[in-house]
Amino acid sequence: MKKTLTLAVALLCLASMVFASEDWRGTNRASGYLVDKATGKPVPNAKLKFRIQKGSKGGPDISADANGKWALLGIQSGVWAIDIEAPGASPTPVPAPAAVQARAMPNAK
Repeated sequence: MKKTLTLAVALLCLASMVFASEDWRGTNRASGYLVDKATGKPVPNAKLKFRIQKGSKGGPDISADANGKWALLGIQSGVWAIDIEAPGASPTPVPAPAAVQARAMPNAK
């Protein structure tokens, strides 16, 4: 019994350290479309790398769909750097950091 309790407490501590290290997680969302600046056409299947500018500077990597649409859920408000990699193009950082701001969501009735 004592051994099982010790193991459970150790696993709980390990899990909390893993989640605490991802200080970019939150309750906000961001979304958009990726288009070629020269042609205005969608950039399909691009990879977007989000990095928050505070804390451990971590963040998720996501992919745009075939129409260039992307969405990201569960992030903190703050200033984010975004790097973009698209098939057939050289990696490109977004020139200015993007700001994600928290907003209260209205209650649906």
